[in-house]
Amino acid sequence: AIAEVHELYGSVLHEQARYRQAVQVFDRAKRIYRTRLGPESWAVARAAVGVGMAQDELGQLDSAAAEYSAALKIYETCKDTLNAARCMNNLAVLHRKQGNYAKAQAFLAKAKTFISNKIGEKNMEFAGIVRNMGSVHFELEAWEEAQRDFELSLKIVRSCTNESIDAARNML
Repeated sequence: AIAEVHELYGSVLHEQARYRQAVQVFDRAKRIYRTRLGPESWAVARAAVGVGMAQDELGQLDSAAAEYSAALKIYETCKDTLNAARCMNNLAVLHRKQGNYAKAQAFLAKAKTFISNKIGEKNMEFAGIVRNMGSVHFELEAWEEAQRDFELSLKIVRSCTNESIDAARNML
């Protein structure tokens, strides 16, 4: 329970843009989980993602990549393809920020396949990956590919948004 509270507190700190403190709190949760559940537990991976997200916000891209990579390894071991794809997407964004476009594209292609196979292509997760692919194509000045990706991402987001509005209306 204490590790979960640390994790939730880390999320609050992250939302408040208190990233240095968030890193410390998420890391504490990760250490507690590692001690209580073992180094390959799903909870360790989840806390590592929290550390990585805060480090990313601080511009500590190499440290964030190490956290995401560690989490990815655990998620792959646990056969959690959805969270593995999320880590791949996070790693891709870091590589794009560092100008490592080939690595970013490789992670995004794999994440896109994982998400498509796991939950389909008409959801916000898939739209985010396609948007990030568009950002890589934009950086590479591959204008047609960037346009295609951004248009597809917008189409998916609009569809998801309309479905949510329709569902809300039906609840009234």
